Amino acid sequence: RKVVCSNMELHQVLPAASFPNRTVALILNNNKIQELRNGSFFGLSTLEKL
Repeated sequence: RKVVCSNMELHQVLPAASFPNRTVALILNNNKIQELRNGSFFGLSTLEKL
């Protein structure tokens, strides 16, 4: 499953619980995220692509 969060002016990644367990691709283009914190994607075991 692909989840698109582009152009949302995010400053940080939403909590992993916000996304379906079967998320394979998470699209975060054109946001204001400057860093990824450890554990940002914990629980998204099927995630393959950012």
